[in-house]
Amino acid sequence: MTAHVSNDALDPQLLMRARGALLGLVVGNQLAVPTEHLETAKAIREAFPRECVISRPRPRSPRWTTTRQ
Repeated sequence: MTAHVSNDALDPQLLMRARGALLGLVVGNQLAVPTEHLETAKAIREAFPRECVISRPRPRSPRWTTTRQ
């Protein structure tokens, strides 16, 4: 059973956001396909040495704290 809704009842902003979410899902899934069989980050770096470039190391401690000064 399928419910039919008139086009006037659909929010254009909601439709655009839904399309964007689906597009992001498809693109993200396709980008991950070449690495699906690789189980670790090290294996991915070894398989794709030119594509895995880190411009700077991640900071070890958080930049923001929750304590008030």
